[in-house]
Amino acid sequence: MRTLGFPFDDLTMVFKDVAEPLYIDGCCHVNARGSELMIREMARIIHERFEQGQQCPAFD
Repeated sequence: MRTLGFPFDDLTMVFKDVAEPLYIDGCCHVNARGSELMIREMARIIHERFEQGQQCPAFD
């Protein structure tokens, strides 16, 4: 996606400073608190890009 000009953000470090359990399985599914942290980070990034006037490329 990045090579096509789409914004990409690595959110793997979102939980690095959180001690409480966030995963509900041994794979990758998070609980409500984990979802909240991810959503807040995604909203922060989107807001930052919006304020900077960034846009996604159009689909052809």
